[in-house]
Amino acid sequence: MGEVLASMKKTFAEFFAGIGLMRMGLELGGWQILFANDIDEQKKAMYSANFPNAERHFLLEMCIRDSTCSSHARVGLLPVAFQRMEVKFFTVAA
Repeated sequence: MGEVLASMKKTFAEFFAGIGLMRMGLELGGWQILFANDIDEQKKAMYSANFPNAERHFLLEMCIRDSTCSSHARVGLLPVAFQRMEVKFFTVAA
């Protein structure tokens, strides 16, 4: 398993991205965002202010079960934040 993780590209998706705090932290560690979403227009506006390239990868919709998410990116890390600030990380092994 360690070999698989070591060979994976450091890419991630940010579900319910908010203003992009998870992205800020992961990018400091050398990770690259491939997909982000949220359902709140105000959060999208703040995210876009923080990241000028947001239009290339940000969707303003709920799409966890929808194929639109999976068709946008194949990522190595799926961080998911819940309302009570609990964060879980899921790695995707090819």
